[in-house]
Amino acid sequence: MSKLANFKDVIDYVKYIKDISHELSISSDVEKVLITNKSRGRKRVYGVLKSISIGEIKDNAYILMDDSLRQLVNIATRVHRYGLFLGIGCLYGKVDNRVIGAPLLLMELEIDENENKLNLTDSIFVNYKLISTLIGYYDDFDVEEVDQSVLRDDTISKLVGSLEKLLEKGLKDYKFSELAERCFEIINSSLNLESRFRTKRETITELLERKQVEKLNSQIILDVNALYILALDVPHEVSVFNSIKLLEEELEEKGRVQNELINTLMHGLFQRKVESIYPDEEQWRELESYIEKYLPLTLSHKQKESLLKTLTSKISYIQGPPGTGKSYTITAIAMLGILKGLKVLIVSSKEPAVKVVAEKLEPFLRNEMGFLPFIHVADGVRNRLREEIGKLLGLPRNDLNSKQKQTLKVLEYLERQIDRIYIQIKELEERVEYLINLNVEYIKLSRDLENLRRYCEDNYYAIREDGVDIKRENIRVLKAIKSYLKNLTKDNYILPLSQAIFYYSALGLLYKFGKPILSRDFYRYYIRTPEFLDLAIEVYERYATILEHYANLNRFDINITKKNLKELKHRLEELDKEYIKAKNNMRLFESLLKEDIRQELNKFSRLLYYTNKDRIAELRKNIRFEKLLEVYPVWICEIRKINELLPMVPEIFDLVVIDEASQVNLPEILPVIYRCKKLCVVGDHKQLSLISTGLPLNLSLRFDEITWNRYRPGGMFYSEGRNRNLTVTKSSILDLIISEERYITVPQTTLNEHFRSLPVLAEFVSRTFYEDNLVIMTKTPDKINLLPNNLYPVRVSGKRDKVGRYVPEEAEEVVSIIESLRKTKAYGDVDLSHIFREKEKFSIGVISPIRNQIEFIRNIMDARGLDFNNVFLGTPEEAQGHEFDVAIITLSAGESASKQHYENPNRFNVMVSRAKYFTFFVYSDIPMNFSLTRRYLNHFGYNLDNISVGQKGYLIQSTIRNLWKFDENRFESEFERMVYYQLKAYADRRNGVKIYNQVESCGRRLDFVLYNENNHKFVAVEVDGIYHFREDNPREYNRQHIERMEQLMRAGWNIINTQYYKWFDKYGRLLLQELVKNEVERIYRLLDEHLGFKNDNQPF
Repeated sequence: MSKLANFKDVIDYVKYIKDISHELSISSDVEKVLITNKSRGRKRVYGVLKSISIGEIKDNAYILMDDSLRQLVNIATRVHRYGLFLGIGCLYGKVDNRVIGAPLLLMELEIDENENKLNLTDSIFVNYKLISTLIGYYDDFDVEEVDQSVLRDDTISKLVGSLEKLLEKGLKDYKFSELAERCFEIINSSLNLESRFRTKRETITELLERKQVEKLNSQIILDVNALYILALDVPHEVSVFNSIKLLEEELEEKGRVQNELINTLMHGLFQRKVESIYPDEEQWRELESYIEKYLPLTLSHKQKESLLKTLTSKISYIQGPPGTGKSYTITAIAMLGILKGLKVLIVSSKEPAVKVVAEKLEPFLRNEMGFLPFIHVADGVRNRLREEIGKLLGLPRNDLNSKQKQTLKVLEYLERQIDRIYIQIKELEERVEYLINLNVEYIKLSRDLENLRRYCEDNYYAIREDGVDIKRENIRVLKAIKSYLKNLTKDNYILPLSQAIFYYSALGLLYKFGKPILSRDFYRYYIRTPEFLDLAIEVYERYATILEHYANLNRFDINITKKNLKELKHRLEELDKEYIKAKNNMRLFESLLKEDIRQELNKFSRLLYYTNKDRIAELRKNIRFEKLLEVYPVWICEIRKINELLPMVPEIFDLVVIDEASQVNLPEILPVIYRCKKLCVVGDHKQLSLISTGLPLNLSLRFDEITWNRYRPGGMFYSEGRNRNLTVTKSSILDLIISEERYITVPQTTLNEHFRSLPVLAEFVSRTFYEDNLVIMTKTPDKINLLPNNLYPVRVSGKRDKVGRYVPEEAEEVVSIIESLRKTKAYGDVDLSHIFREKEKFSIGVISPIRNQIEFIRNIMDARGLDFNNVFLGTPEEAQGHEFDVAIITLSAGESASKQHYENPNRFNVMVSRAKYFTFFVYSDIPMNFSLTRRYLNHFGYNLDNISVGQKGYLIQSTIRNLWKFDENRFESEFERMVYYQLKAYADRRNGVKIYNQVESCGRRLDFVLYNENNHKFVAVEVDGIYHFREDNPREYNRQHIERMEQLMRAGWNIINTQYYKWFDKYGRLLLQELVKNEVERIYRLLDEHLGFKNDNQPF
């Protein structure tokens, strides 16, 4: 392999990413780990395992474990898989109303099971999470707002630099207490702690109780001699660092890595020539029909397009605005990958995002033995997998052979049935398109014929309206007359007898059709009226065509054809569900009959028994994972757990799908991409980008700048690197892929059908952040009528704390709302009990732009002993990727609040788009310049000037009665008017049925909606014609008509179509009553069925 053209730039960039991943691994440390809360009575496994003395550290190298400590270590590492650390020094107290209690420094420990001891390591971290609390959070400043001031902050720069130099010396130059003392001196000197807080030193002999620490207002206590053995989440950045180090070594040795995807990405970052990535057209065509034929999921047009781009492109991007079915689309990608024999890795920075994909896949893929062809790396998976693999390896070979043969027969049968039904579907789809086009042509022809009839009547003759035998040869004869007459001159009055007989027999055809006005001098008359025969020919042609159309429309009834098509598609979907399971079974049985795969399964089962990372790494080296992936082709994993089971092997997966990609940073994702051949990023650049380290911005930016300047990839200064979305603290993998400064362009699809929120909630998000391009699929009568409004503003008295930036009164009100909803499913004027009647536990999400406000609410709930089940507390950054039945937004704003932070469009988008049914908006003050916040409340009908503190102002706004109307002036044709008269006659005989016309729903317009107010059932009646689309291309009209019907049905609409030719004759005149009767009675039967009435068979 040749070196990458810009090798120097790439290797510098990889070194930068490697170093920053190590330096930012401190993000997993905590600031309250030494504090207990005895009132909650919880057992502590996470946190302190034991307080030790300096004498227990032998030779400055290890700690011997007694039986009690060993038991705790086993629970922490085997059950919870926490890492072990030595906490050095202790600082506790209350800072800006935030409780702290944690070691100043942390050292990673290694378990030596043979020697029964814990070995000290050289890996020492400063607890920057603790220091960040001492500094104060910058969480109500936007990244761009605080950038420049932070980068010029010498205090932060000196603090970080001094602490990093201290760590370089470590225990080589200092004892434990001396190291803690020196660390505190640096912090105190930089942050002036002793001038801001009362500081004293004490010896701490036991864990700290929360109530005890709560009393220490603006006071901190230091013990430099304290030592603790701690169990904490292992910073996965440590394993990321090791993985990227392997990439660096590979680059140094070979000039490129053994992964073409990473080579393409890295090369594209620094080249100056734009490289475009296009889908493979041949693969696209083959895959398009395969999806239709074998995938047992109903997809929208955009979802299907996203699947095609994902599997036919090296890199692709699926933009998924809130509630548009990202997880459903990823599920479809995984299922298609299984059908095509691909190995697929699905990852996210958040466990809930991958968990929902696993839950969606399970019912489609679990076979009769309970086997699943995917591994979801989550808590409890090891025991389940070991048990499952044991059962698989325990199957006798004779049984496997028998099952394989039986499954082969099932597959062959299913393929024949699928082929047969698929062909029938295609034939019916073509017929539907043909009949739709025919209906449109019939309408146009009937209008044209009526205009011709009137013209002829006014100028020449009256066309007969009784039946006429029109034949195509008659038209040919008339054209021949026209041709002969053109050759005659006005002086040539004598015709051969044969021609004269021909002409006059042909002209007799006109008498059959009407009574033409002829003069004696036929030729002179023709010369005076040259349009006469042209007109006759046109009338003949249109009349003949319309009769043929009418015959075909009646021969292939489109409503019956659509019904048959729907039934066939349902049958195909059921067969596809059987097929994918049979396909999985076939692969499973074939794999289990191969000895090499059985060996790898056995090795993997042994690996699952261990939790020690060193032991796992040793066993993993001997497993050929490409064989294991024959049995488990799909892996679903939170990114931080990727190294628990999977090795760092290039291109073992065909595709990686990264969900919530806007929150995945570059260091953690590069090792994931290394394992794959294709990349699909799923996210939304109009929502929030990543929280790069979990540290406040002032610290993480300083780390980032220092590390960048060590290497300066591409010769760029740090500011240029940030502008080009190359730096870790600013850019996610999504930012990198879609950056305007990038030199790679990738295929992109935007999902646009929103299924999450009730209409009024979703409409604000669509209109404000997505140019009103989201199709609100919840805009159906049953959902519109659920609530009279979907937002309730609750104004409280109170002021924002200037230091902590929280509003206590808002926090108290939020807790009151939670308690009230849990007890009664209601609060104030808002009653949600009818929505959650059958749902005892519903989810509540509390969201605030200010982290301290969330912490304040958590402290209140904790102090009152309230449980957090089904209650989420977090900032918009943490809430992204979640959805809640009810959202409670607590603004926590004040006069000095930063508009740039609060009204950052991406942050505001996430904050207001989490609720499915209802949002409470709790606030004490909204600054005058908060225009987006005010527009949000105005959207629901609320005027801030009219809301006083404590006012219960629940507005009734969004019901069908004031959203949908009936207006006779909105009829687009006489056809609609005729249909309405029959629908009105139906509604008059049915109690509670209301009729609305020209209803906007799901991005479409419906001619009529009938709604039963008694049971909330609804149905649409569509008058098929040429009124919904303006395209001149009939094929485009057909495609849009079918797509429109499918989209409405996905939203839950039942639709009754009625066609023009069943109501009007060839001249566009209403048919006789007995001819319309059958169509009206058909419509009435379907209306009764969909609206929940028993057909009364009343005469038409």
